[in-house]
Amino acid sequence: MVVLQLILIVVISAAVLEICHLLWTGLWDRILSIDAVATLQLPCSAPSPASFLVILGVELLETLRGYSAVGRHIMVLDIEHTDGARLTGTATLVVGYQVAATTWMGLAAGDARRRREAGAGTLKGEGEG
Repeated sequence: MVVLQLILIVVISAAVLEICHLLWTGLWDRILSIDAVATLQLPCSAPSPASFLVILGVELLETLRGYSAVGRHIMVLDIEHTDGARLTGTATLVVGYQVAATTWMGLAAGDARRRREAGAGTLKGEGEG
């Protein structure tokens, strides 16, 4: 888990550096030639995808931290001496995480299958015409 978090930190840091680079080069190259907002729009919009990557990475890092915390609590949990409400709450969290992960993987697999089918249909349709 720690290795995955370190990899995410490296990826997030690289994305932040890329944002800074895109902003610096995009604005610095055109700073003297800016005569309208439209001229400024392109260099300022270039870092947007990298910004979303940073946000996604930070959220993923927080999610991993949550998974790790739940895992530690389950291992430390003394089932014989823990009240039913705490056991029910922990079980609900674990089942919720599993349902969310399964749903997400199912949706991603369904999207990939639909893309493949759409691509195959487009290629077949183009060959017939």
